[in-house]
Amino acid sequence: MRKRVDKRHGFPAQSSLKDDWTSCKQAIETETRVQETLRRLQVLPDEIGSPLEQDRLVKTAVVLSLANNALTALFEARKVVDFTELAAGATRALRSDEAPTELIQALDYRISHILVDEFQDTSHAQRELFDALIQGWQVNDGNTFFAVGDPMQSIYRFRNADVGIYLDAREAGMGQRALTNIELTTNFRSAPELIEWNNRVYQSVFKPYTLGAVPFNTAESIQSFEGSIRFQVFRDDPESHAQARAVAERVKELREADPGQSIALLIRSRTKLPVFLAAMRELGVPWAGVDIEKLTDVAVVRDLHAICSALYDDHDKLAWLSLLKSPLCGLALPQIEKSAEVDTGSEMLSLSFEQAHDQLRVNRVRNAVDAARADRTRTFRSVLERLWFQLGGPDAYVDQDTVENAERYLDLLESESKGAPDPAAIWKRTEELYASQQSPDAHVEIMTIHKSKGLEFDHVILPDLDHGPSTDAKELLMFKRPEKGLLMATLKDSDDEHSLYAWLRKVDREEEESESMRVLYVATTRAVRSLSLYGSLKPGANDIELSAPPKSLLRHLANSVARLSILFVDADEAENHTDGVSKQVRTRRLCADYAWTEPPAPMSNALNASVPVSELKGAQVDAIGVNEDIAVGNLVHRILYDMGRETGVWPATEHQIRIWTMQLRQEGLDSREARSALSLVLKQIQNVLDDPDGRWILSNDHEESGFERRYETIVGGQLATAILDRTFVDSEGCRWIIDYKSGERGTRSEILQRKYDTDYLNQLQRYTDIVGRVESRPIRAGIYFTSLPLFVEYPIVMPDRTARD
Repeated sequence: MRKRVDKRHGFPAQSSLKDDWTSCKQAIETETRVQETLRRLQVLPDEIGSPLEQDRLVKTAVVLSLANNALTALFEARKVVDFTELAAGATRALRSDEAPTELIQALDYRISHILVDEFQDTSHAQRELFDALIQGWQVNDGNTFFAVGDPMQSIYRFRNADVGIYLDAREAGMGQRALTNIELTTNFRSAPELIEWNNRVYQSVFKPYTLGAVPFNTAESIQSFEGSIRFQVFRDDPESHAQARAVAERVKELREADPGQSIALLIRSRTKLPVFLAAMRELGVPWAGVDIEKLTDVAVVRDLHAICSALYDDHDKLAWLSLLKSPLCGLALPQIEKSAEVDTGSEMLSLSFEQAHDQLRVNRVRNAVDAARADRTRTFRSVLERLWFQLGGPDAYVDQDTVENAERYLDLLESESKGAPDPAAIWKRTEELYASQQSPDAHVEIMTIHKSKGLEFDHVILPDLDHGPSTDAKELLMFKRPEKGLLMATLKDSDDEHSLYAWLRKVDREEEESESMRVLYVATTRAVRSLSLYGSLKPGANDIELSAPPKSLLRHLANSVARLSILFVDADEAENHTDGVSKQVRTRRLCADYAWTEPPAPMSNALNASVPVSELKGAQVDAIGVNEDIAVGNLVHRILYDMGRETGVWPATEHQIRIWTMQLRQEGLDSREARSALSLVLKQIQNVLDDPDGRWILSNDHEESGFERRYETIVGGQLATAILDRTFVDSEGCRWIIDYKSGERGTRSEILQRKYDTDYLNQLQRYTDIVGRVESRPIRAGIYFTSLPLFVEYPIVMPDRTARD
């Protein structure tokens, strides 16, 4: 705005208009809403859709339509569907050309009440589905629409959620229905100190006049216990080593103060996570997490892939050198340099070394590799797995999840390789997966802020607040859905700073900034008793406002009252203690004369691999509740497996309950479903422990006691595999094969009536045929129904051992 106006601008001298202008100018300068409106007017596009822009948009729309048709054809060919198509299909089934379909007319008399949770994360596609469901409703017809949501926790724009849908529905209602707004302001979770801190901070962080913004509502606490906030920002800590060590020490401090309280480390992205994981490993702080550490970053997976590549290609020098350097062999650098002088793996394994222990290491690898190459009876996955065991895989790594992560890679290898493996393609798929980390002694749970939504923890730690999104890629197509119509522009128009594309991109970035404020809010409000925040400044920076990256969570706190509580720490000494810690690898080099001990079961042996059950085998389930039945079955199998190995998971601790709840959530259950499923799981486990048959089955007093034991053999020229939930040899020398079933709906009498005509009998007979080919003991088999509980022995037929392949 102009500082002065005169007659050249239409304000004659001695005119009262000048005074009016001054008053108006002063009002605008103090009114944020008007300032924001004027600022947006300045960046509006010069025109909406020039002929050139329209031509590019039409061509882009045609290409996208053809791509959508091709995708639909692919869905039909493969008999699959994704979530986007599922939602679109549901809407199409209810509405055709804006008119109700026969389906919705039929449903109109059956659907009287609609309840929606997490309504603040509704997308436009979901809103269209709701509109279709209620389009026939009339005022005062007894039908109700009930929605629960918190706009301050709307953080799913990447899934096309639009918080504006919530705000519009709250003001204008749904269809012909006016909605009654009920605000809940009492916080039943957190200590008063944390509630007060959040109220003070977010009143200044939330900016109500920015695009995509929501108003902030204060909360009141009814709790009486004390809470605390710790906020540390490190200077001159570019690699976050000092910050990471402080975080690890904070976890130890909280754990030692009260081991029974829950601790969560919440991260926005995984970019800097390896530094924090390394610091916790250095201080001996075990952690649990889901989808946290890339599977390709796990040492055992890298070494397994090196073996896979080496077996596949004798000329893959990098793979062979990686195998020789790995803890499975353990050659030192001078011997690795000598090995690099030859061209193939076979030549490397034929080299002679001066030191006897080096020769022992190479000889051990050569013997195992020669045996693997000579094996023509197994699949590639089975050959690789056995070779890894022979080289000492389970003994070479100290992480508790070594075998499980190895199994995940091997399962991927098996699923991706129908014949000879393609190491490059397998590694590319491996990069999409995450490692398992479920330490029973974990001090802290690690998860992304988005995964923590809906959860609570006694202590919450927020590290890496200075880190923001690393990329700002331009989308092929920008679009915005105003109240009516659709605004769209293509990437080609981005060069013009006054184009529609540029304006849409500015709007998108402003809405993204508003959401990042809500991400911070979700993170800090997970805490019950304490909140610890950490960040780092750029080298030499003294002003947090200037040094915090624009898109970082720390930037939101720079101008708020939270800045008053920040403790600035010089990182020089702390960094010296943590230099290089991120490169730490938790492995051990096997001794030179290491020898693998063959498992007691005959070939093709019962590997006591830590393989959690991945599916509910043979369970009879209804169409509704399939996900819950499968999740319950998976967790019951996992707990019974851990109990059989005497890992101390029962009676369940509060921490263990949290881990199991997380595992159920990862099965696709929401928080309510997870609580219901966990209740079923705990009931079934208690059933087993209270049942004499259950205690007999779980007892480790039996000979050759095994859980999740794998048997492999050749049947009809094909590899046949059986993974037995439970097996052992009883006092009479009989081999028992027992399978767990947790999803059976029938009663005891119904199950017993179906004993001679059931899929269960066929399944047990197949297991018996496989086991009977690799050992000569008499065999008995049964199903243990954990939900009843009931143990039923099935009348299997012993295989003809004279007809082995």
